[in-house]
Amino acid sequence: MKEENDPSGKTSIVIGRWIAANYFRMILTLLGWIAALKALTIYSTN
Repeated sequence: MKEENDPSGKTSIVIGRWIAANYFRMILTLLGWIAALKALTIYSTN
């Protein structure tokens, strides 16, 4: 396999993409929770 000869090549790109995807997903979930909490506070005050 060529990946074994060049570990800093495709493998690092794949790991980088995986981390970026998980980071983006975490940010989206955090924004969703913040929006839900704000909506709950607005509905509770009204």
